[in-house]
Amino acid sequence: MEYSMPKDDRLIMTPGPTEVPYRVLIAMTRRPTNSDLDPKFLEFYNG
Repeated sequence: MEYSMPKDDRLIMTPGPTEVPYRVLIAMTRRPTNSDLDPKFLEFYNG
């Protein structure tokens, strides 16, 4: 018996390569921020 999945579903078997949505790939290209070093955050945090 063969098993076939509908074309709109994805089979993810981890560990291994997984398909990443394009919007996630684009977001990963942005420079990361560190709120601990942001002067406005420190002002808020320290009161």
